Amino acid sequence: MSCAQYFALSVLVVMGAAPMATAADRQAESWAASCAACHGTGGYSVGGMPALAGRPASDVLTRLRAFRAGEGEPTLMHQIARGYSDVELARIATVFAAQPAP
Repeated sequence: MSCAQYFALSVLVVMGAAPMATAADRQAESWAASCAACHGTGGYSVGGMPALAGRPASDVLTRLRAFRAGEGEPTLMHQIARGYSDVELARIATVFAAQPAP
């Protein structure tokens, strides 16, 4: 295989992977958008709920896992967190961590 053929193949592989990453990002953003009703658009809370934007992903994920495990006072979050896998919760936490802090 020539250098030109190898380069062309590499470009095609990278271009093919880009839409998949974008689709995965959009899915995670869609899941995170469902949090807006209580935590504000983009995780920027304007009410009594904590802001999620800019918080470290590990902090958000730890709290989401605790909700899913039923820890703490029962809230709606316990039910919501049970609807997501560990990977999905991690992706949601990553979306909020990527936002600038309020």
